[in-house]
Amino acid sequence: MNLDFLKRITGGLFLLTTEFNGIKDGCIINNCMEVSTNPSCISISVMKNSYTNELIEKSKKFAISILNKDVSSEMVKKFELFSGRKNDKFQNISTVMDKNNVPYVTKNVSTVISANVISKFDLGTHTLFIAQVIDINDINNSKPITYDEYQKNVVLKEKK
Repeated sequence: MNLDFLKRITGGLFLLTTEFNGIKDGCIINNCMEVSTNPSCISISVMKNSYTNELIEKSKKFAISILNKDVSSEMVKKFELFSGRKNDKFQNISTVMDKNNVPYVTKNVSTVISANVISKFDLGTHTLFIAQVIDINDINNSKPITYDEYQKNVVLKEKK
């Protein structure tokens, strides 16, 4: 079975951030979906061995920044390739705090969703979090980038 074909499932590109006892962290994820409208709930899946996952499990809160088509590969790499256990991923990045005191970025972001975790499921390599939306901030009216667009238009351009 060729698991590469699963990459054809479309999704967005999101910056997931959280805060616990003054410690901030974030990572790039490619999944977030609305799973209920009343109450308004979303789901996200996060690698279990990530520092972001650890902090979300402790804080039970996060923010999702929906990245737009102008996102830079440098920002994505900063949150995707380095561990927050050893690096301050927010260094030299302008942030705003949401209602839960979770930092989020506004540059190259369409919308920010703030949420509180209401349940979680162990999926082996990942944790599935279900969270109730507590706030939504429309940063600008920009078109979100899909994971596929990011791979084709940002990553491949860098390799040339």
